[in-house]
Amino acid sequence: PLGMERHSIADHLLSASSERDSRHAAKHARLNSNSAWCSARSEFAKYLQVDFGRHVEITGIATQGHPKEYKWVNKYWLRYTMGYYWFTYRQD
Repeated sequence: PLGMERHSIADHLLSASSERDSRHAAKHARLNSNSAWCSARSEFAKYLQVDFGRHVEITGIATQGHPKEYKWVNKYWLRYTMGYYWFTYRQD
């Protein structure tokens, strides 16, 4: 694990396209949190970004809905960069 659940990745390294309010900020996008990240409702291209600060190998991703509300992600794209260009991960 890279530290999203146990806070090895600091809050300031998590950012998002928007946040519904302070209770749903990007820093709440962690497993087993008391809250969750939720974007602004009217936003089309929503994203959550994690800056690892170094090159890391991602071998799995876990998602989880809001612990107190009926809100969760149905599908998402995984994009990554190692500098300037962004790439979309495609599973074959």
